[in-house]
Amino acid sequence: MDLVYANEENHVIVIKARGLSNTPFLKVGEKDLLLGEEVALFSVNPFGVPIFEPGFVLDKGYVNLKEVNFECVRSSCRGGPGYSGGPVVDRDGAVVGIHKSFSGLFSVFDSISIPAGNILKFLRSKGKFTENGWEF
Repeated sequence: MDLVYANEENHVIVIKARGLSNTPFLKVGEKDLLLGEEVALFSVNPFGVPIFEPGFVLDKGYVNLKEVNFECVRSSCRGGPGYSGGPVVDRDGAVVGIHKSFSGLFSVFDSISIPAGNILKFLRSKGKFTENGWEF
């Protein structure tokens, strides 16, 4: 993998994998989310098991995440330790966020995501979207 771009302030890192061909990719959504909209978190748990956690958008302007200084998306998807970095997608399969946080190891989990708009901002600053995906 090659590091394309990292921005610690906005918690975004873009990497380019080597050796992939004909690999499908998820598109980053550009539409505004609606409260109550159905979404799903995809990830891999610490044991290597693929995860699919359905839920709903609870807050489009969540500001109580200590590590970031911008509004995030909060959903009812159950995210846990090790799920960070997984995409949160809408019913159309578009990425609406990247999972970032949970509330505690043995408590009720919150799914907080870096919004798709933040992701697109940094992708556009470093790359170009083509029919084959992002080129850097």
